[in-house]
Amino acid sequence: MGPLVHGYNKHEIYTLCENYFHSHEEMNGRCFALCLGDSITDCDVMKNIPHIRECIYVGFLTKNIDAQLHNYLQAFDVVIVQQNASMEFVLDLLRFLLEDSSNKSSFSDKWINKTK
Repeated sequence: MGPLVHGYNKHEIYTLCENYFHSHEEMNGRCFALCLGDSITDCDVMKNIPHIRECIYVGFLTKNIDAQLHNYLQAFDVVIVQQNASMEFVLDLLRFLLEDSSNKSSFSDKWINKTK
């Protein structure tokens, strides 16, 4: 069993789990990441992971929406504001990123520039 990761040490995830990262050869050379969280400090997880050039941060805001929305918009690239939000956006984003460039309009039509 590995180390316990919690709200006060998640920024140290790479140090705590360095052996895991080194033992998985398929992770070597990867420089893109997707970080999901429901707390502003969840973004801290990516701070100390080497070789990450780009990260898309997706935040789930479910409480104190009026008071926290501005802070979440500052911390995350995408903020999903909904109680019991689904992973639909995240799954669509992954499909968009992984599919060939000839069929990307469905994601754009569904998600880009959508507001309340």
